[in-house]
Amino acid sequence: DSPFTMPTPTAMAQFGDFTYEVANGAVTITGYTGAGGEVVIPEQIEGLPVGMIGYYSFGGKRTITQVSLPASVTSIEAYAFDGCSGLIGFEVAPASSAFSAFQGVLFNKSGSDLVSFPGGRAGDEYIIPSSVTSIKQAAFIRNRLASITIPSTVTSIESYVFWQSGLTSITLPSSVASIGQGAFGSCESLTRFEVAPASSAFSAFQGVLFNKSGSVLVSFPGGRGGEYVIPNNVTSVGPNAFSGCPGLTSVTAPAGVTSI
Repeated sequence: DSPFTMPTPTAMAQFGDFTYEVANGAVTITGYTGAGGEVVIPEQIEGLPVGMIGYYSFGGKRTITQVSLPASVTSIEAYAFDGCSGLIGFEVAPASSAFSAFQGVLFNKSGSDLVSFPGGRAGDEYIIPSSVTSIKQAAFIRNRLASITIPSTVTSIESYVFWQSGLTSITLPSSVASIGQGAFGSCESLTRFEVAPASSAFSAFQGVLFNKSGSVLVSFPGGRGGEYVIPNNVTSVGPNAFSGCPGLTSVTAPAGVTSI
């Protein structure tokens, strides 16, 4: 059950445990073939700087426990570390101008973007630092945390951020102005949403997430089951709104719903 398209295998060059390709004088890591453990990404391959970690390049590598990024890396594509269920932390070279790591979590250099939470970390709660304003695409995908506290500095939650996570409930601060599609999809333990009353963008009714006016159903908690009757004021059901709700037996939509 995946929110993305698996990359099509192509012929790539090999350097140690890494597959790679070269474009515009820089190297993109496209895959990892090693045994896992602590992975140190090289700063150069064949004399060229390693500038990008490619799409799903370490995806599904469950034996990786730590990833160290060199200063040369300036871009990390979506889902690069998705499914790394043994990964407990990132390290970043201090000289990096693009990324940083705090308590093993990967951020951009300033700490305003939370880029990736290590998939092997578990616990009752994680409190996102107050420096963060944006949670990037798939940052917490498939995580095993029961609770995540979002600070009032966060304005953007991108697509598939919490896809298949272990969250049981989530509270959105009033600062959140945008939520990408599938952000809470397939969260089969999630039973309710709560939204700060001062929010100008979102609201929650009976634990279901809506836009502020209640006209758009944004996300239904995946841990809820049985029958659900969509409120009469709803005119649109958003993308992935009911994704991954295994206990849901029926949904009744009112006549006013014109878009699904």
